[in-house]
Amino acid sequence: MKRHRVGILIFPDVEVLDFCGPYEVFSVTRLHEERRREEPSPFEAVLVAEEPGPVTATGGLRVIPDHTFGTCPTLDLLVVPGGWGTRKEIANE
Repeated sequence: MKRHRVGILIFPDVEVLDFCGPYEVFSVTRLHEERRREEPSPFEAVLVAEEPGPVTATGGLRVIPDHTFGTCPTLDLLVVPGGWGTRKEIANE
């Protein structure tokens, strides 16, 4: 089975549920419920940030990205979370 790589963007003040929810959905999805414990998810979920190092989400949760913009492998899908943190990021080229 070919796995699809899903990148989830994280940035300062990202809403926790807006990136953790999709991460959970993609990481626990299985195509065959009866073989749930034997086969992996068809998705590989990774967290991507602009810079290396911890990213502080809303409420002070610190998250370590898997990749930066410069080190990220090719993605099949990119999830861009919403929330208040996007207000600052909208002007970030």
